[in-house]
Amino acid sequence: AGAAVFASSGPRAQVVARADSDTAPTVVVLDGSLSFDRSGGPLSHRWEIDGDFVGDSSIITVPFVDHQPHVVRLIVEDSDGLGDETEVIVDLNGAPSVTVAATPTLGVAPLTIVLTADADDPDGDPVTIEWFVDGASIGQPSGVTITEPGVHHIEIEYSDGTVTRRDRVGTALVGIAFTDVTPLFELDIAWASATGVTVGCSPTEFCPSRPLTRGEAAAFLARFLRLPAGADRFVDDDSTRFEADIDALAAAGITLGCNPPVNDRYCPDRTVDRAAWAALLVRALGLELGGDAFVDDEDSRFEAEINALAAAGITRGCNPPINDRYCPDRLLTRSEAMAMLHRWIVLHTDR
Repeated sequence: AGAAVFASSGPRAQVVARADSDTAPTVVVLDGSLSFDRSGGPLSHRWEIDGDFVGDSSIITVPFVDHQPHVVRLIVEDSDGLGDETEVIVDLNGAPSVTVAATPTLGVAPLTIVLTADADDPDGDPVTIEWFVDGASIGQPSGVTITEPGVHHIEIEYSDGTVTRRDRVGTALVGIAFTDVTPLFELDIAWASATGVTVGCSPTEFCPSRPLTRGEAAAFLARFLRLPAGADRFVDDDSTRFEADIDALAAAGITLGCNPPVNDRYCPDRTVDRAAWAALLVRALGLELGGDAFVDDEDSRFEAEINALAAAGITRGCNPPINDRYCPDRLLTRSEAMAMLHRWIVLHTDR
């Protein structure tokens, strides 16, 4: 067949380009079905991209894998050899990307966090960034100081003018600045106060060296596990502020009581030794048994639970650096309880 003759009468080529995304890679639908012949006759279609033939249907789909401009040409011809053509430019945007960091994300209030962002755009477009803390914009600082204890979410929004994205950068855990906490357990207690596991023994103090009571243990574990409320279980906890936590612990099967076999008492003011805490944690966390880890727990009825705690990485022992002893009969301090709970979080969850 001879070349098509293009004239003011005859066919008229029209192209509509549709894409699921304006960012490569994506599939573009090239639609020439709106092309028409003034005499009402049928049309043939020829599609070219950058001069190369790609299809002869009225509608074709083409994958575009890069973000360079491409010339799309549609040529239509009627049965009389009359033709028309039209061109569109398909120019898909290259999405920007950012490499970000926010450090540190655990500490006591006020906590200053250094924010860094390295933006890149494959098209060379300028990229704007904006930081957010708990959904509120803080602009484009190199750092932010958080004064309110609690859990805070850090996000970054970046845009090249065409594509705008918002990503979660991290979660900042900002603890209460208790005045009596030493550096050894500072981050463990900061984590606990930031997440609501503890509010301290007073508005300004944590009492880290004080032995843990059974009532406090119930409160720490109920908050840590976010246990639902339970029915009234014991007769000796009605005057304690931890009654609801104790009932929640009993309903979850973590505690049975303190006066077997009747077990109608909890003994909330009794202190907790390290062996009893191991038993509570094994029940609370569903830990699996482990091999014999320590030399001083052979006579303890909680030896299996202590070994499970060691196997899970929650305890390292009580006599560093050797750590071949657990000291099962020694009273557990409030700071040691926080350290063990925090260790579990670090090793096994993203909280």
